[in-house]
Amino acid sequence: MSDDELIQAIDMILAGNKKDAQAVLMEMVEREPDNEYAWLWLGDCMISDADRKKCYYRVLQLNPQNPKAQEKLEKLMPKVEEPSMVEILSRGS
Repeated sequence: MSDDELIQAIDMILAGNKKDAQAVLMEMVEREPDNEYAWLWLGDCMISDADRKKCYYRVLQLNPQNPKAQEKLEKLMPKVEEPSMVEILSRGS
């Protein structure tokens, strides 16, 4: 049943119906807290970045090698800009 529900939720997401997909996926992760793919897709349904991060962190707890979760989490992290060479050199004077 879980595979059918996951496919149904993914179809909803792809059709733009994230709210209903979120409800399905929330039920899934409640029943199956170790379902890596349900957590991954649930992250795509969340509105806030904080909630998305929680889902992707959960995926990485279950599978630290999941490339999609790593990629999605990286995109949510604040960008740290490296100082330019001019800025570095001007600090020394």
